[in-house]
Amino acid sequence: MKTLFSITCLVLILNTNYSRAQKVSTIEVGDIVKLIAPLKVKTGATVMRLTAQTDASNDVTILQQGYLFHVVEIDTTANTVELLAINFKDKKNFLSSKQSDIVNQQIRNQYNNKVYTVNLDDFKKFARLYKYATIPDRISIGIITLPFKARITGDNVAFDTEFNFNSTANVRVYSYKNTHLNLQIGAGLGSVNLNESNTNYLNGTETIQAQDVRTLSILTGFMVSHRDIQIGIYGGWDHINNQKNFQWENNGKLWLGLGVGVNIFNNKTETTVTQQSTN
Repeated sequence: MKTLFSITCLVLILNTNYSRAQKVSTIEVGDIVKLIAPLKVKTGATVMRLTAQTDASNDVTILQQGYLFHVVEIDTTANTVELLAINFKDKKNFLSSKQSDIVNQQIRNQYNNKVYTVNLDDFKKFARLYKYATIPDRISIGIITLPFKARITGDNVAFDTEFNFNSTANVRVYSYKNTHLNLQIGAGLGSVNLNESNTNYLNGTETIQAQDVRTLSILTGFMVSHRDIQIGIYGGWDHINNQKNFQWENNGKLWLGLGVGVNIFNNKTETTVTQQSTN
């Protein structure tokens, strides 16, 4: 039993180390990384300047934690990595609220268009692959179905759970990281059960005949999405054909609905990181 326990622990340790090695090995030339701790610049390494206008002074000896860098080259023979900082934003439009403009400009002079060389072992410890934010298209088209509709008639609220199928136009109006607010407008088809509680249709008899009829829906609402999860609140109006005959009491009246789903809109695209803030 002790032998089996020891072997199990050894396998777990090996798997953990292998997973860590895999995590480091996934970083390749061309990737963007974020530093989780300050990273020392290799002593004596030449700082490469990409343009004639690149500041020739203010080179740093330590790359600061939290900054983003392109991986320019990985040299396993020399045990070095070359890093190019993502350009810091122009001071005219993107001032740091936490630092003076003099400090912001100094940071830009220290990092913009400069390639620094660091030790590969240190890089493996303190650099992590940066995950790009995924942002849906500004305008898109999708399909939703609402599990229920609340119809308000006077002091009464009736809930319909009949099947409905709606096509919507989606406009992203606000985004914060992986959370997005969307305005939607659309139309769809569904059905409603007509019965003695909501219609005066007699069908030529003295009793009201219950039956399902098709509806045409017009709807609008807001949907909040976070990664692959969406939740939305909607309002709309349903219309049936031959209302003169059926006399459905909710025809053309407002209803409210709630929708929850996964991947209702699967239109995410990776955004290219071209600038970073000094915040």
